[in-house]
Amino acid sequence: MGILQVFDCFYEDSPAGATVEPGQIYWVPTPDVDEVPRILDVERASAAEHEVSRYEIKQVEAHHFTKRDRLPIKRLNLGETEELLIAKAKRRPVVVLASVMVNDVGSLPDGAQERLARHLGKPCYLVAPMYSTTSMLKPGTFGPALVARIRALQYHHLFCLPDKEHPDRPGSIVRLDRIFPTYLGRGCSAMGLRIHDEPFEILLSQLSILSGAIYREPYDLVKDLVQDALPKELSPSH
Repeated sequence: MGILQVFDCFYEDSPAGATVEPGQIYWVPTPDVDEVPRILDVERASAAEHEVSRYEIKQVEAHHFTKRDRLPIKRLNLGETEELLIAKAKRRPVVVLASVMVNDVGSLPDGAQERLARHLGKPCYLVAPMYSTTSMLKPGTFGPALVARIRALQYHHLFCLPDKEHPDRPGSIVRLDRIFPTYLGRGCSAMGLRIHDEPFEILLSQLSILSGAIYREPYDLVKDLVQDALPKELSPSH
């Protein structure tokens, strides 16, 4: 018996305009992960030319991400040890795993500390992309044999979801090995669906096992111990 037979319900509707919460499914541009990162190497043709005049796509090399003698290029604002990474991307469905933000940035001391940390107050989301299953007639990464193993929970980083129109058939594979952050801004849109709480709990359990922390008691214990180390004037409630 596979995971698709354990639960009666895998999906439920998510109202349009609903607050983003874990378990919701969105369409999001999803980058491929290259074994060797690729760099868009750009340079100016002359000291007087501020626009990009030459570029070359290269695999990352030892001299990349180091201080190099290069002129600044308009609108790129590259730091002296920064590079332009490039990757193919495809708009895929993703599952929202977590919402993260620093919700008390405004309580930091006025001035540079608050200003430089302000971007941390914007909600960012950790998401896991979903990849289609394939068949003998349409071969691909997630063929029938591999999907059967995934349905039997043989891999902590892979989770099978059913086809929405045919609940007894595998539809997509959630890849916890491809988790990435997104602001769910331009290019993203809600699908109006979320994963039901019961199967979503299994997915989160797999994520916890992958991280090596399957319970939160140590975190809660140490958090209680360190509260006295925070000066009262830095407490968000102060």
